[in-house]
Amino acid sequence: MKLYDIYIKNSLNRENKRLKTLQITIFLAVIAFSLFILLFGTIVRNDQEMAEKITGDFHTRIPVSLDSEKVNILESNVNIKKLGYLGKKGIEKGSDNNFSFHIFLGDKNYFDTMKVVLSEGELPRKENEVLIPKLTAKDLNLQVGEYLNTIDKDNVKHDYKITGLMNYYTRSWEEEIPIYSYMDSDALKTNAYRVVIWYKNIKDTYKLTPKLYETLGIDYEKAINEGHFSYNFLYLSSHFVNPDDIRIYTSSERYPKIFVMGLILIGGFFIIIIKNIFLVWEKSHIREYGLFLSVGARKIDIVKMIIKRLIKIAIRPILLGVIAGTMLDFFIIRILNKYYLLSQMNMSSENIKNLRVIISPLSILIILVVSTLILLVVSLSPVFKLSKLNPIDSMKLYRSDDKHSRKSYKLRGSNFIGDLSKINAKKDRKKTLITTLSVSISLLLLSVLLALSSALDLELKHNRPNELSYYNHKINYFSPQAIPKDLISELTNNFEEGYISYRKYGFYIELSNDYENILDQEYLRELYPKYVEDNKYEEIGINLIGIEGNKFGEIVENFNLKLEDFSNGNKCIIVNTIPIDFTKPYSRLEYTNAIDENVETIRVNANPSSFKEKLEGFDLEVLDYTMDPNILKIPQSRTSLIAIMPMDNFISILNNLDTAADVFNLESLYLKTSEYASLEEIKNKTKEYLNIRDLEFFNRENLYAFESNSNKMLYSLILIVTIFIAIVGISSSYSATNSMRESRKQEFVLLQMVGMDKSILKKLIIREVNYNMLFIVIISVFFLLISAYIGTTAYDFFKTFEVLLNMKIYLWLLYLLLIYIILRKNYLKNLKDVELTMNSRIM
Repeated sequence: MKLYDIYIKNSLNRENKRLKTLQITIFLAVIAFSLFILLFGTIVRNDQEMAEKITGDFHTRIPVSLDSEKVNILESNVNIKKLGYLGKKGIEKGSDNNFSFHIFLGDKNYFDTMKVVLSEGELPRKENEVLIPKLTAKDLNLQVGEYLNTIDKDNVKHDYKITGLMNYYTRSWEEEIPIYSYMDSDALKTNAYRVVIWYKNIKDTYKLTPKLYETLGIDYEKAINEGHFSYNFLYLSSHFVNPDDIRIYTSSERYPKIFVMGLILIGGFFIIIIKNIFLVWEKSHIREYGLFLSVGARKIDIVKMIIKRLIKIAIRPILLGVIAGTMLDFFIIRILNKYYLLSQMNMSSENIKNLRVIISPLSILIILVVSTLILLVVSLSPVFKLSKLNPIDSMKLYRSDDKHSRKSYKLRGSNFIGDLSKINAKKDRKKTLITTLSVSISLLLLSVLLALSSALDLELKHNRPNELSYYNHKINYFSPQAIPKDLISELTNNFEEGYISYRKYGFYIELSNDYENILDQEYLRELYPKYVEDNKYEEIGINLIGIEGNKFGEIVENFNLKLEDFSNGNKCIIVNTIPIDFTKPYSRLEYTNAIDENVETIRVNANPSSFKEKLEGFDLEVLDYTMDPNILKIPQSRTSLIAIMPMDNFISILNNLDTAADVFNLESLYLKTSEYASLEEIKNKTKEYLNIRDLEFFNRENLYAFESNSNKMLYSLILIVTIFIAIVGISSSYSATNSMRESRKQEFVLLQMVGMDKSILKKLIIREVNYNMLFIVIISVFFLLISAYIGTTAYDFFKTFEVLLNMKIYLWLLYLLLIYIILRKNYLKNLKDVELTMNSRIM
């Protein structure tokens, strides 16, 4: 085999220039492949770790009052790995404070799910050990290891040892506090009201749970409709577990789809660009291998020689590509962490999560093995060709194995150059097709990225209503009590340019109103059926909004009404506007009347009729209607009507509702201030009246910090990937055309021998380049349309044509221009290399 080693060495030296272009292309292709595998693995593994930290690793939680029969059903189920139980002990009063403690009892397995909320200390493992909220411990001046003293309803004193503190946010006014104590599962399970389940096979979760509901006597369909089910969606989704019921929202399918699509695109791109280069070498290599076969070499010797040659060519770029891909993975994760931390600037420090770079040896092995296999399969192509040829044919430079070579084509004098270029294109159509595909796939990837960027840009411009477009500061106050009027007065006196303070709660207009009589007839006939289809409920939603008294008085003056006219607690004004077409982006919505404005009384309910839990509704007395959807100067829900009333009346209505919901505890105060008023000034003034634990402060900058920085992160990734894909595509086209020059020399020499001068050859080359570019442009335009459609699937409020028009087409055109320049330049280099004395050997 020493002869073969000498041949490999001399061959590599002789083809040094082409070898470098090949190695650069392999290097870039391996970077793209390794970066995708490593980045995908890092993000998926971080997602799984974060899901486990946030929600724990249980599979589902079922609310059911257990008895011995139901416990036996659960414990005898062969598909269940383990169970955790949660029960209630009752409410106990603090012996030396005003707090009431709701004491929940959990066994060891249940407490394992609470590791995610443990802030300090340990989880309870013995009876009379408790886990309490961190802020409650601060209020009571208690620490881990100290005792919480309570008195139960029978006036019996209890001393609970605090073993741990949990991240459970409590407001300053809350006096009913949940705490968790330990109880052995054997004592707890027959009195538990909730069971936590781990299945032996996590993938069976969505299949087995409905059957388990049925066995326990629970109506699964009703539980789904009313939201009384508790899958651990985040954990299941991160482990690629898909729901059986399409009504259950989950993103569990996104990673496999992304992985398969990315693997197909990047793997296909990798194969095509490498095949593109090797294809150009085939002719000369087959001839050389034919010479070896004619002097006694076996095909197995040729295979060994190819493998040795491949190792010498590819080992360095593959290893360097993996190293560079790993470094880029670190760099991109660092960018993600930078924007991710900025995005969480309003979160407490214990909730801020950093992405870790997770690189498994298996990922590296997959990259090395797959890259090597791709190169091996592509480089062994000449061996498959040799199996169909005898040694004599394989040594010919121009072989008759192509059926097109047996055809004759017309060469018309009037269009000699055009006809000859078409003949060459047909003769070399395989090489031309592979070259074109390698360039076109890079254009496809580039077009998809441009389309996603375009659709995201449209989404931000037209479908993200800015809550602070008119006002510039916002204060959220969490309390059943209204914001003190003295505070509002002082804030508006100091920063007076405009304000509004309101609370909101969602209701439904009951079907008992007889929709045929209360709805506008045109809306009833033409738009109401579509509303039901889009929103899944027959009832039309209506948001009840309570506005601070003085501001409400200013608003109703425009209706020739006075604040005193609303002395009856259920009187309101209805903003009678609902979108005609919900599929349009927010900024392009057109509105119509939904309610007949002759209607004076509307009955509403907190729950739609499909809910099992029936609540008593109440009547709203309508004093007037308006068609101004921006009456509050704050964007509202597109799917609901609005009813406005004074704040005191709103709080009175909500306090009388038979519902456990406490959403109405949130009051939002919006301030329109001068540019000189700072958020810090507003904070300091507000803290003089209210406890900081009940407040959140925002301005235009930090309200959308998460979204803004998330978008920066997305744009950064798109930019990085776009630039990289462009570089790989350009490198591929350069490598392919640079290698193709070698195979065209003999053809151009032959044409010179029959009298064609270099000026005509130049025209021939330019015509061939133009044919190639025309094919690339046609395919690329098709890819551009596909990419625009992909953009609409990500942001479905926009049409394909709209995404296309918003794309940065000039970048796409610039890329095409660069490809054209490279093709033209490299093809024309052939003329410089054509010398009759050096290249006229034809076999």
